[in-house]
Amino acid sequence: MALDPLSTTLQALADPTRRAILARLAEGETSVTELAKPFAMSLPAVSKHLKVLEHAGLITRGREAQWRPCRLEAAPMREAAEWLERYRVMWEAKLDRLADYLASIEDEPEDAAQPLMTRPEPGGPTMAHDNDDDRIGVLNVNHPGSVQRLDARRVAEVRRAYLSVLPEASPGLTIAEAERRLIPLLPTDLFPNGVKAGWWAKAIQLDLEARGVIAREPVRPLRLHRLPEAHSFSPTAR
Repeated sequence: MALDPLSTTLQALADPTRRAILARLAEGETSVTELAKPFAMSLPAVSKHLKVLEHAGLITRGREAQWRPCRLEAAPMREAAEWLERYRVMWEAKLDRLADYLASIEDEPEDAAQPLMTRPEPGGPTMAHDNDDDRIGVLNVNHPGSVQRLDARRVAEVRRAYLSVLPEASPGLTIAEAERRLIPLLPTDLFPNGVKAGWWAKAIQLDLEARGVIAREPVRPLRLHRLPEAHSFSPTAR
């Protein structure tokens, strides 16, 4: 029974060796000999994988002088990407909800205080005040009136990094893109090897949204951009 084009594409992509071959060809055309170098297999075995990819329309093989370069043909993956896109929207929505929940529960980093709930005043959420200058109140756009007293240095550094990577213009950055860019900017003495940086990035994202400094784009996956208020916002604001 003949497979439909989508099934043929997915079947070709199911093998890790073939995916590795496509990843290499994404960098440019090359010969079978070069493609075979990273793999502990014979040239005939690599050629079998290439035939599967060629049958799926994912690569083409030309002839130039004495060699036949392999080239990536990405068009067949478009249908697979469109098919997966429907499910990506669903799982990213679930991940967003999970991330929001994790950022709001009491299971914080060891050096963070327990969440402090206060009643919102008419002008907006009320910040809890104490004499501890080493902590800053962090808001949560998903839970108005909720305030967490967190380490002041970490809050300021993550806020500063978040605002430095987010553009003002649409479409902004996805949360994953923003985190990939901001984590390398964080001081290693506060976040050695990026430990717990993801938790802090999510907490500060929700804080900056609650303060009207950044905003969400009405798209999936969720995208963020800076608002004009960011120019006058101090990362050490309490």
